[in-house]
Amino acid sequence: MIFWGMMLFQLLAQQNYQSPRYFRGISANDIYQLTGQSDRDYTNGIRVEIGHPEFANKAAKHFLFGFKPGKGIYEDYSLAVRQNIFTPTSPFFFYFNGLDRPFAATLVVDYGRVSSNFNKAKQWESHVVLGILGPNALGAQLQNFVHKVLKNDSVHGWDGQLGTGLIFDYNIGYKQQLPFSTPISEVNWVSKASVGSFENSIQTGLEIKVGLFRDSYINSNGLYNKRYKHRVSHSDVNSFRKGRLNSLPMRFRNGKAARYISRRINRPYQIYASWKLMSRLMVYDGALQGSLIQLDRGTRGLSWDAYQHGQFFSSLDITLDYRWLQITIRKVVENDDLRIERIFGWGEFDILILF
Repeated sequence: MIFWGMMLFQLLAQQNYQSPRYFRGISANDIYQLTGQSDRDYTNGIRVEIGHPEFANKAAKHFLFGFKPGKGIYEDYSLAVRQNIFTPTSPFFFYFNGLDRPFAATLVVDYGRVSSNFNKAKQWESHVVLGILGPNALGAQLQNFVHKVLKNDSVHGWDGQLGTGLIFDYNIGYKQQLPFSTPISEVNWVSKASVGSFENSIQTGLEIKVGLFRDSYINSNGLYNKRYKHRVSHSDVNSFRKGRLNSLPMRFRNGKAARYISRRINRPYQIYASWKLMSRLMVYDGALQGSLIQLDRGTRGLSWDAYQHGQFFSSLDITLDYRWLQITIRKVVENDDLRIERIFGWGEFDILILF
């Protein structure tokens, strides 16, 4: 009787799961760093995102990849609007000179699904990205507006930006915890792939978290969820993948494991650093070559053999989180697409508010 009662409790808990509801804003710019400030390469990005269980419709569950429903599976859906701006080494050329990256801007809508298997410490993430490349992405207007506010010179080189093209991409990512994790650190293997009209690439690498955090496999950002308290049972612990218990202190790896994990993933705060080191094979870069569905040629993009296809990049995050508010400061560095001996970077402010 007790056994069936526990099974019913777990089933009801799974059925009553509600994904976190949040608003997220990300601003990326080269001025958000102490050194290397310049209007070149990837110079500005804005992302506005909303996460809500209403986005979990039947259609999305079919075209966005994830785990099948089951014990320990948590699904989170989001909708975002994103603008990215790219400029050459000298952003004040009136026309693209054919020797450097062209001016380019994109404006897209991003529909995403994060599917987490908490017991196995695995996670799938998939996105459908639809949008436009070219003048209608408003890159020139935004950059010159910011320059006007900062009393800097106007950027006239947008007259030679890449022409109008359609963006239709599908992105998929996979993350899995490695057995090197400890109570205050987490080591994850991360891989991603993109295919479509704008970007075709494959990347893989490691993510290392150090500090006080909940868990990367309860949702995409380890968010506090006031609408659903995660409760881990002894049967959950018994189904953990080999090595999953390495993240527990030794004294909790026996009968106290379930209680310890439940308390940890429901605590109201996080403070941690996260470092990611990735390698990427860029098969096709629409920001350099233009869209594969180009409506207006405009300025010609670079040829396929004019830029580096093997790339490396790294990011360092500092995250502070308390209940409804999460703030992340991020520094990103990568090697130049065109000049392999040079690296460039930018900073990001990432603010997430639960509601």
